[in-house]
Amino acid sequence: MGAYCCSSQEPTRDDFSIENEVKDSNVVVFSKPGCTDSLRAKTLLYSIDALPKVIEVNKRTYYLKEKLKLETKQESFPYVFIAGKFIGGYEELQNQINKGTIQKMLKDENNKQTQ
Repeated sequence: MGAYCCSSQEPTRDDFSIENEVKDSNVVVFSKPGCTDSLRAKTLLYSIDALPKVIEVNKRTYYLKEKLKLETKQESFPYVFIAGKFIGGYEELQNQINKGTIQKMLKDENNKQTQ
């Protein structure tokens, strides 16, 4: 869906909230341009027809990484959230997709939204 990299409304230090970013989308990826694992994670999500909201963390928005590290206890990109829950990075996402867990989470979330 939308990515901050191409929008004129990048979050500021004061108004950025991970919770606010992930609550309105079933799939959110905080990605770093040029990061192989970020690209792999997005590709995996597209392969299961999950269309992620991608937030590119670049030099101007790098303070987001510190907030992500504090909240998730993960050091590296990507940061993947499904149905408002932090899943992990690329390897965790791949493992959960292989088990069918991500697909079930998305199906359950879609069912909640249609009720």
